[in-house]
Amino acid sequence: MYKLTKTKKALTLMLATFMLFAVLMSGCGSNDGAASGKDKTAAGDKTAVKNENTEDKGKPYEIMWYTIGSPQKDIPDVMEELSKYTKEKINATVKMTQFNWGDDYNNKMNVIISSGEPYDLCFTCSWANQYLPNVARNAFLPVDDLLKEYGKGIIESENPLFLEANKVNGKLYAIPVNKELSAQSRWLFNKTLVEKYKLDISKPLTLEELEPMLRTVKEGEKDIGDLLVVRNDFNLPRQADDYEWAAGTSIPMVVPMSTKDYKVIEYFEQPDVLKSLDTMRKYFNAGYIRKDAATSTDQDYKKTGKWFVRIGGWLPGADQIWSREEKDPVVSTPITGDLYISGSQLSGSMIAISATSKNPEKSMEFLNLLNTDKFVRNMVDSGIENVHYKMENGKQIDLEKGTNDYNMPSFSLGNRFICNLYQDDPDDLWDQYKSFNDSGIKSPILGFNSNLDGVKKEVAALSNIHAEFYRPIVTGTVDYKSYLPKYMDKMNSNGYDAVKKELQKQIDEWKAANGK
Repeated sequence: MYKLTKTKKALTLMLATFMLFAVLMSGCGSNDGAASGKDKTAAGDKTAVKNENTEDKGKPYEIMWYTIGSPQKDIPDVMEELSKYTKEKINATVKMTQFNWGDDYNNKMNVIISSGEPYDLCFTCSWANQYLPNVARNAFLPVDDLLKEYGKGIIESENPLFLEANKVNGKLYAIPVNKELSAQSRWLFNKTLVEKYKLDISKPLTLEELEPMLRTVKEGEKDIGDLLVVRNDFNLPRQADDYEWAAGTSIPMVVPMSTKDYKVIEYFEQPDVLKSLDTMRKYFNAGYIRKDAATSTDQDYKKTGKWFVRIGGWLPGADQIWSREEKDPVVSTPITGDLYISGSQLSGSMIAISATSKNPEKSMEFLNLLNTDKFVRNMVDSGIENVHYKMENGKQIDLEKGTNDYNMPSFSLGNRFICNLYQDDPDDLWDQYKSFNDSGIKSPILGFNSNLDGVKKEVAALSNIHAEFYRPIVTGTVDYKSYLPKYMDKMNSNGYDAVKKELQKQIDEWKAANGK
């Protein structure tokens, strides 16, 4: 028998910084990520597929798993060690292949899925290798029956809201990661600069209230690279919190979290959004935002410490995690507003079973282990104990080899609640986490999943237009008062009204069916 490490495995939450903006900015349909596809050769209406490995019951089945993140050198070593355990537990071994963030993962998964290549598991979500488009193209198996027979531990441990919110026409096509139900938008500050200039961040702050701090730091730090860090698309405070982007983040059709009539409205017509755009333009002209903000994607500021403030999504323990990852420690304070649970947050991290899997039953058995077995979850998350990390007093300390050669995005790898606590995590982190989850307000359209196949040409055209205009506008790089009309004129000329009409029709039908 493979000997299990006897060190006590504690519960924790591991938050990757990038996850926040990506999840918060994801919508219920498609988004800026490359849409992936699948020929209708896969039986998308099946609830299980015949085990094709039964001809040799003694031979371990190799589970092929594709996941996202910066490819780690020691994955083969960790999977070899993990497989010694899973072979005894479920007569299966695991082979993991990791593709890099962004287009690398999206494009490679698109090729794999479109080709019909056999594989077993893959990372999917609302913002990468997108869940809903792949379900529509029969790329993933429905897992409801598989869960009942081979995934009972998942059903018992998973927050039921994750399972219900991700059903499509009554069926679930991936296992959501059991994690935060929501994430609070916060200002993340460079603690070194906050202390140096004695800045007060003890209360929630609006975008406008940052100005005196930005001015002070700009005057005192002549060589700072980023004052107000603007990267990716999550730039306007509250834009993903107060609105549900009902057609994905590449089409500015939203439903307010405070809605009473469930009407789809134009995001860039809202007074609070226009106020933020005005402030961002002011900050850009004042030199608080980099001149290349509309195109820059580098994350060097985290290593250099030459930054002051940025937006991030917070949950208990997040400040410690950010501080571990960066040159200077991070402190945060809320952005004024309520905490909402959005559909995009609940579909922010999932693992699907491929329609081409030769043994979906064995794949579900492994997912059950990944979500219930602390030994499996922590090895996949952190590597081999005493090689990549060590345990002291029941808490984890990463070793150099773990930091350099096996540094995985924890949020993408299964149930977070059975991961090890780190040395600087509070002992009651999980209790804090539960209280935080309980404080969220549910989105009015939680559980609604749009299907825009009937207007997919229009959706594609609108997405391209969005890619051209959106970032220059929200980063303050251009005068939004002149660019917004151009943006919307193009949108209107390329099927905006048709998409909005279809989306509203589906929301109205969903609303009636669910007694809203």
